[in-house]
Amino acid sequence: DGDGTVDCVDACPNDPNKAIDGGVCGCGVLDNLPGQPGIDSDGDGTLDCVDLCEQDPNKTLPGDCGCGFAEVDTDTDGTADCLDECPNDPNKILVGTCGCGTADD
Repeated sequence: DGDGTVDCVDACPNDPNKAIDGGVCGCGVLDNLPGQPGIDSDGDGTLDCVDLCEQDPNKTLPGDCGCGFAEVDTDTDGTADCLDECPNDPNKILVGTCGCGTADD
């Protein structure tokens, strides 16, 4: 690959930008190694190759709510609002028969 490292000891013999190891992203993918800008589409400081939410600057993992949605639990009942049918009722996560804010018993 012309990087000056003999192929038999070159971790990336087909990648002229990497020789000693494959870096964070592996051979053939730009990293944040010296001279390599890497790609961080959302600017969160995590390279796209390891960022499962590469378009969400607030997350690197989808979590319960997925990329682009905050993991908020308004009523602090332990269930994220995105999964909670009653996000303002700390006693219920499902609407149930009587609805949010009213016990079903």
